[in-house]
Amino acid sequence: MKKISSFIHKESGFILPAVMLLSTLVFLYVATNIISYSHDRNMTENNLEQLKAQTLFQMGYAQLQKQLMVEEDLTQQTYTFPQGTTKITLQLIDVDRLQLFFEITTDTNYQFSMTKTVTIPITTHSLHTLE
Repeated sequence: MKKISSFIHKESGFILPAVMLLSTLVFLYVATNIISYSHDRNMTENNLEQLKAQTLFQMGYAQLQKQLMVEEDLTQQTYTFPQGTTKITLQLIDVDRLQLFFEITTDTNYQFSMTKTVTIPITTHSLHTLE
């Protein structure tokens, strides 16, 4: 009858600590990848919301440019789009400069605000009545 080696089956032997070390390393690798994946998902969601907000900014600014060609006495305008709303407040800085305050809310209640200064041709508009 063969004798069972105590080297393999005891806790002080070589095999059990090696297996425990390998198991720990595999567990740490898997846990790190899960956390990294979770962070990547959150970053992707935030980037999509930022993209939505930037799109709403561009759409609101384009609508405002069209409306400024028709109406000259605008001080505030709100546009509603399928992705959210854009509220634009206009403030005259100089005779030919206008400051636009954008308050953007997406459909998932992401808030975004921005300021843009634009130069307007004096011959095209009489926006000096905004003061």
